[in-house]
Amino acid sequence: MEKYRSYIFRIYPNKEQEILINKTFGCTRFIYNYFLEQRNKRYNETKEVSSAYEQIKEIRLLKEDYPWLKEVEHQALNHSVLKLDRAFINFFHHAQRHPKFKSRNSPNRYRTNCVKLDLTNRVIQLSKLGKMKIRGYNQSTELDGEIEAATIKKEAGKYYAVILTHKHQKFPKIKDSSIVGLDMGIKNVITTSDNQKFENKKFIEKYERKIKGLNRALGRAQKGSKNYQKIRLKLQETYKRLSNARKFYAHEISNKILSEYDMVAIEDLDIAKMQQNRIISKSISDVTLGLIIKYLKYKGEWNRQPVFVINRYFPSSQLCNICDYRNKELKDLNIRYWECPNCGTEHDRDVNAGMNILFEGIKMYLSHIAPYRRI
Repeated sequence: MEKYRSYIFRIYPNKEQEILINKTFGCTRFIYNYFLEQRNKRYNETKEVSSAYEQIKEIRLLKEDYPWLKEVEHQALNHSVLKLDRAFINFFHHAQRHPKFKSRNSPNRYRTNCVKLDLTNRVIQLSKLGKMKIRGYNQSTELDGEIEAATIKKEAGKYYAVILTHKHQKFPKIKDSSIVGLDMGIKNVITTSDNQKFENKKFIEKYERKIKGLNRALGRAQKGSKNYQKIRLKLQETYKRLSNARKFYAHEISNKILSEYDMVAIEDLDIAKMQQNRIISKSISDVTLGLIIKYLKYKGEWNRQPVFVINRYFPSSQLCNICDYRNKELKDLNIRYWECPNCGTEHDRDVNAGMNILFEGIKMYLSHIAPYRRI
């Protein structure tokens, strides 16, 4: 199995390197827009689609007409064309909308294969840019796998290098000693089948007032002025802190669960549909349930810890985990505790749901291993 992993390092370019990075952002954006327009024009006239490799060959000719393209790394320009090609492939497979032209306000990033990393001296070396100091993963002396590529990006006025590594990993032996069911919610982000609860830290409450104030200030500022750019940068920094806090908590939860249990059963939530509900949409975004599910899945795959996803229409909250009686009155989310009319068992709504998800996960596990066992 091929294991891919990314590492994010903060990089500290000097003034000259910073100028060249920003030029590279502009050049890759120009290449993307130039060949997007070319593809659109060719398709409208002949109904033919240009290939990525034809356009990559054309970049060398394009440098004669636009000499400033020679200042930046050639690999970054090539990757810009490949990115456009992937966007068209996804569009033709109905995975995303038709590619749009990039503006200066689009995310600033480019990709390169020419990268060397020295974690001993905390230095990264990139083509055309040379060496730069880095920060991050201070306790690591080497990366897990071989470096495949690096993405240089700028967020909230700061520069980062995202290093992608890969290695062939042998499957570890599956353990089946412990399994847990996870019920996901808003009051508690996760309640486990053994009554362990991860509270909702409500990150948005910490930053919402500042975000609203900065948005009002941005609306009053003259667009394009120095003050406008200053406020815009502060707003980006605030959103970045909010995003980092959410990601850190999602990693903390997923790491703790996978370190304590060998197998996990979770709900298959329709996050997009849940966010259409105006009453809970902000809370759903804040608890980042989709992010937690994503982290559990890929980390479970890395360690070969099965993560079973239960059918989203399974009524986990309505079933009594003792006698399987279904209480349809529990569609009301305000009911947090209830007594089973059939067997008299008192239930915590979330713990009971976690137990039912656990039992469904066990059923999926047994059906998964049944073909490999003798009867």
